[in-house]
Amino acid sequence: MKKMIAILLCLAMLLTAFGCVGAFAEVTDHKGEATNQMIEPTLPGADFGPQSEEVEKALIEAAEKLPDKLDLRDFEGKNYVTPVKNQSPYGSCWTFGITAAAEISFLHDNGFGVPAGEVNDLVDFSEKYISWFVRHPITEEEVQTGHVRASQVGEGYDPGEAEKTDINTVYNIGGSATYGTSFFAAGFGPQPELEEIDGWQPYAYRGKNGWRLNDTDESEEAAAARREYYKNDFQNQMMFKAFQQGGLIPEDMDYEDWCFNSEMSLYHESFGKSEYAPYDDWSIPLTAQYLNPDIVLSFKNSYNLPSPSETNDLGLWTGYNAAGTAAIKAELARGHGVSIGYWADQSMPGDTIGDQGYMNTTTWAQYYDGMEYANHQVTIVGYDDNYPKENFTRILNGKVVENSTPPADGAWIVKNSWGALTEADKATAKVNKYGQTIYDSPNASAWGIDDTGYFYLSYYDHSINAPVSFEFYPLLETKYAEINYDQYDLMLSGGYEKKTSDSEIMSANVYEAEEDEYLFQISAMTIAPRTTVRYAVYKDIEDGNPASGALLEEGETFQEWAGYQRIDLKEEHLLNKGEKYAVVITQSYDTDEGKTYAVPYPQNANAAAMLEMGGVTIKSTLNPGESYIFIDGAWKDFYNFKDEIINSMAADLASLGEETDGETDEEALNMLMALIGNISMDDITLDNLPIKAYLVSVETYNNEAKANEKAD
Repeated sequence: MKKMIAILLCLAMLLTAFGCVGAFAEVTDHKGEATNQMIEPTLPGADFGPQSEEVEKALIEAAEKLPDKLDLRDFEGKNYVTPVKNQSPYGSCWTFGITAAAEISFLHDNGFGVPAGEVNDLVDFSEKYISWFVRHPITEEEVQTGHVRASQVGEGYDPGEAEKTDINTVYNIGGSATYGTSFFAAGFGPQPELEEIDGWQPYAYRGKNGWRLNDTDESEEAAAARREYYKNDFQNQMMFKAFQQGGLIPEDMDYEDWCFNSEMSLYHESFGKSEYAPYDDWSIPLTAQYLNPDIVLSFKNSYNLPSPSETNDLGLWTGYNAAGTAAIKAELARGHGVSIGYWADQSMPGDTIGDQGYMNTTTWAQYYDGMEYANHQVTIVGYDDNYPKENFTRILNGKVVENSTPPADGAWIVKNSWGALTEADKATAKVNKYGQTIYDSPNASAWGIDDTGYFYLSYYDHSINAPVSFEFYPLLETKYAEINYDQYDLMLSGGYEKKTSDSEIMSANVYEAEEDEYLFQISAMTIAPRTTVRYAVYKDIEDGNPASGALLEEGETFQEWAGYQRIDLKEEHLLNKGEKYAVVITQSYDTDEGKTYAVPYPQNANAAAMLEMGGVTIKSTLNPGESYIFIDGAWKDFYNFKDEIINSMAADLASLGEETDGETDEEALNMLMALIGNISMDDITLDNLPIKAYLVSVETYNNEAKANEKAD
């Protein structure tokens, strides 16, 4: 039942994510200047933890051999961490967590470190590209032979109705690092921030006009757009009503007069902010040219790691998981940044933050001991086993806050996306006509340890969620520059469901070659550490039986972590245009012998439409003859088998009120049910099985061969 609850929680958190759109947390810098910062919930990921005590023990023992402290900003004398960015004006933290982790891995694996202490800006991946295309469906204009099949048109999130009101709607929809797994594995991105297409930079984190909030000498067009935006701004209207009710402004004062002629409104406050304006047009064309431009680098693997926080069947914290800490340390030691979700409070340096604040803003160290789900995405860049637990302790009104000290020493070193102040920022700071300090850089904002944008997070923080890292092929090791992708699972998933059986399970996807091409790699999503993947590839298959026809190749591989990881085939197999072939996968780990397969989390087609924002729908495109499951001794078309999964969801939903493991957290259950609302099982949508094939056209294959002959 735990996984089914996780599915429902995924829907519930999606509801929460929309509900918080437009809700700002006020963050105050060291000079007491208030800035409005979006804090948006992230979606919970799957449980990718060890399946046995033996595996847990092995992970912990391996981590004990690592150094007591590691920092990728000074890793063997090199800095592999890119500068801190500011996600404002949007709630897109999850994309910043993904790109920061991807940048670190790319820099390290290509040997692009700079001397420790120097700025490493050798790469800058686009958060905007991910935010936009993850939240839009596949269009006919995006269909591309060898990458996006016409059969998948319409699949994905569709914010079309919401965009009629706000073209920038998608940038405020929450997500998780697990989206990076499915997005990169599908062959999309990452893309450079400053990539030029048709004479402009569509992926730069700004609107098309480049309008800035701190531009007091703006054009007439920008000024009109700003006025319209703040006239309709919900938070500004709420502030006006609160001030009016509190007697700070006259009861008969007109809202627009207050908004544009009073320095108490957000309208004038915004002139002190350095980021790009939300009232600009941040849209990107939905065509193949923009979704899938020339590949800059090729995605190799994702690693969905165990979490240091254990949870129960309702997704609530139950204890500390040392194996999760060990897994994150291991990835950091490989030179990979790790993106996580965690619960962020409203940190206010120099001000009383109350019992609900969990950040010690003197040390910039957080320990959260509650039951909230993650609401913010960040990137771990290091750890310190000896970081004192006392540094997390908070003092309120002269007294130590109860339970504000973690059980032991140890902290993650975390890169945030709420900006930083560099020496250059401080040197070029100016004061505008409203008396506000303004900066040239859109990333300038005083936050974190010494205004660097970093903070410490306790190993034992209850809210740490869904750690993910990414790996890319080094530039000189990419076998082919142009790769074809055969895949159906393009409805980006925030998690993966583990399905089990009492009998052997095989999963398969069936494809038809779109041109004469060579198959050279495959991949499948695994859901546990230390998984053995057995694979077989067939061609000339019979309808309804993927494991038929001519066996091209079979083999097995061992995968240390869960995730999408490419498997190199022993040979490159020629497929002629129109020829059907199948990739068959069996996965097993120490407590399971080939009785498990992975499915992207089901999603509710009307979930987004029920939310406060409205106007967003979700659709999967699952056709007959694409995905198959071998279960109970027979092959079943997943198109038909999906109904059994949906029915099992309905049964689990009906039994939510029953006791789980002998206990029921009534408060959590009531909250969950309130968030879920009246979800109809008829609206649950399932995507294809997460199995992919990687091919190269005969033309490209021959050109590569000729190039290699000349090189020799």
